[in-house]
Amino acid sequence: GRRCGIVSNNSATAIRHYLVEHELDEFVSVISGRTPGQPDLMKPSPVPIWRALGTLGAGTAGTVLVGDSVSDLKAARAARVGCIGFANKPVKWNRFSGADLMIDDMSEIANVLSRGA
Repeated sequence: GRRCGIVSNNSATAIRHYLVEHELDEFVSVISGRTPGQPDLMKPSPVPIWRALGTLGAGTAGTVLVGDSVSDLKAARAARVGCIGFANKPVKWNRFSGADLMIDDMSEIANVLSRGA
């Protein structure tokens, strides 16, 4: 019952193709990719997060960004949304010290959501 969006510095078209190819597109309500020719609007700018929130009709309260880079953490803080640091490499545990929560396996999120938390 939760809506999910992707906020990325990659092309929305490339992301969409990936989701379709892997049959994941039905789970993603919005994709906020980079704006061609405007690198200043890429993360760590909060603008792509705000675009996604606007499309979803959602506010910042109760919203969380799952990110695997410092620019994700900075963008989440600037947008005033929660941040889960995805430490997919051991060195990232220290880089994400400002995240609200740290994980090293995406299944942790799926497990929590399946319990209705």
